[in-house]
Amino acid sequence: MDPIRVFLLIMSIVGMVTGEPYGAPSSACTSMTPNPDSNHHGADPQQSSSPFTFDVTPSTKFTPGGQVEIKIIGDAYRGILLQVRKEGTDTIVGKMTPHDKAKTLTCQGLVDSAVTHKDAANQLDNTAIYTWTAPSDCKVGSNVEIVATIAVTKTMYWVKEKHPTALTEDLTGKEDLPECQLTGQAVILKTTALYIVVLSTLFLFLF
Repeated sequence: MDPIRVFLLIMSIVGMVTGEPYGAPSSACTSMTPNPDSNHHGADPQQSSSPFTFDVTPSTKFTPGGQVEIKIIGDAYRGILLQVRKEGTDTIVGKMTPHDKAKTLTCQGLVDSAVTHKDAANQLDNTAIYTWTAPSDCKVGSNVEIVATIAVTKTMYWVKEKHPTALTEDLTGKEDLPECQLTGQAVILKTTALYIVVLSTLFLFLF
């Protein structure tokens, strides 16, 4: 058999066995479904009630540039993809802080806008603290909600679990801040720029 085909077959088998051992890919940022481009997890998300809850401090409000600490309360887990979004939308806001067992992702063109596990071999529990920082130079202009996909094992995971209480933006003394541009514009601009470069190159090649 062709050595390249053998290698690709081995890699696909490894992927099926390990799921997402080193964190969620950026391609999962919006759907928050583990590896939406394949079936590495080998099972659909759980439909039962999640055994996890959120411990959030402060619990009801956030301020521009302020930080919110988030803990996942429940059984030990091995996989996480956590974001903060404008309430009722897929728009991600703010930045997450990495720690010894979690790393950040670039989502919707925003650096460090989500956090995921570093290594599924390491268990996570309610001692793990995920820190979210709100934008400091602009206002979100709406409530925000905490959203997470949590995996206990490769085949047992819950998608888009939400903290039941949205956080309200406190603009006391900062009412004049401009509203944040949170529409994935960075991604759109990069895609447009790449498209222009490709067309320009093709034009030069043909003519």
